[in-house]
Amino acid sequence: MILRTTPLALLLSLALLSSGCEQPAAPPKAAVGDEQDHADHPAPTTLGEAVHQLEELRDEVKKAFEAGTPEVAHDALHHVGGVLTAAQKMAGDLKDDAKESAKSAVDSLFEAFGKLDGSLHDGADVAYDEVGDGIDAAIEKLEALVPEDQRVEHDEPAKP
Repeated sequence: MILRTTPLALLLSLALLSSGCEQPAAPPKAAVGDEQDHADHPAPTTLGEAVHQLEELRDEVKKAFEAGTPEVAHDALHHVGGVLTAAQKMAGDLKDDAKESAKSAVDSLFEAFGKLDGSLHDGADVAYDEVGDGIDAAIEKLEALVPEDQRVEHDEPAKP
């Protein structure tokens, strides 16, 4: 059987081949000295460590947004997601009423940090002030649920 290629079929094939997938733009580079590698932050193993890391990441994100360089916070915002996922799992060990409170706090943090991260991806203009109070309140709510033996003092680093 001999196949014949019509000009229309050829044109459609070329159009499909040339369209391809757009390559995503590389994320903006942080200013020299502002970069922080979050690979050196081990995953938290306790709720106390998770809260401590969230406080550090919140401060980093807030500083970048308030300085007008939100792209510097991009890696921190993505690291927040991992810490929140870990906190959510650890909250499963809490008593039922505390579990619900922790879930509510984590959900609020996912939403607030998600808005900030979304602003880097979709161009929406979100100021830190719009979500900052909610972030602080949710972190305080989580911190209040941390068992006494898991608390990390603010001036000491989280345990590696």
